[in-house]
Amino acid sequence: MSAADNPDWRDDDDRPRRPRRVRASAGTPWVLLAGVGCVVLLVCGGLVGVGVMWAARVFTTDLPAADAAASHFLDLLRENRLDDAYAATSDGFKARESPEQFRAFVGRFETLTTATSRTTNGFRIFQGADGKQAFLQVTLHAPNNATTCTLTLVEEGGWKVDRITVP
Repeated sequence: MSAADNPDWRDDDDRPRRPRRVRASAGTPWVLLAGVGCVVLLVCGGLVGVGVMWAARVFTTDLPAADAAASHFLDLLRENRLDDAYAATSDGFKARESPEQFRAFVGRFETLTTATSRTTNGFRIFQGADGKQAFLQVTLHAPNNATTCTLTLVEEGGWKVDRITVP
């Protein structure tokens, strides 16, 4: 650079000139950190959105369908239609229990066939490696007593009872 190019150039200064070093801005790491933070927020927001959509589907379709299947099964037991109730069970249930074993089980717990009302105590749906499972805890009220049982349902072309547990 010469005095002609720069009016502030002093001709009487004979010191050698070194080029100025360009330094990184102190804000650069913060800009990078903010960018990474935005990406993380977007990914987390997307995951939350997918979770909300899944939960909405569970509450609008799966939950009512599983509850209806459990109610139908319990109604069949109450009506003493044990063959129809057995037919409403899953393939896994039928592989573990024969119709005779099922009849014997129901016979041990008279409240299953004499219940006049029932109260649902809890309901949840679980998505596992083997598919969806619904767990329904019900208290059956009969004229003489009450019994709490847990129904486990699986989705097999519709919801079907896979286990019934009476403590």
